[in-house]
Amino acid sequence: MEDYHKNDITATPKAGEIKKVMQEWSDQINHQSGDPDFRAFELKLRRAIMAFERAAVAQALAALDIDCGQVKVGEKVFNKLEDARDGTYYSLAGEVVVKRHLYKAVGSGRPICPLDLRAGIFDGTPGPLLLRR
Repeated sequence: MEDYHKNDITATPKAGEIKKVMQEWSDQINHQSGDPDFRAFELKLRRAIMAFERAAVAQALAALDIDCGQVKVGEKVFNKLEDARDGTYYSLAGEVVVKRHLYKAVGSGRPICPLDLRAGIFDGTPGPLLLRR
């Protein structure tokens, strides 16, 4: 898994794949006799764009994570439970997995995930745009 929030998304292999698909299409229409396979091109391009979009969504979500000893929500103080763990999120581009931190209220209570709260995701529901589809 990539450390998304530390990367320039436009310099990742996912972005390069879109450029590669476009270059292959250009080569195909400029150096082939007969009709090029536009349907195959479009499907390949769509897959590359969706992979790039998932990587961009993962990067944006990872940037919302908070990594510190304690967080305060309202009047409650929450302590970090452990090292970051994988969280699965559902976006318009599909499923993405991001490392995030969990915190638990002093005493007892259910853990919270600041990344989820900051992204507007509550109780494991899909992301805000996916919910509005």
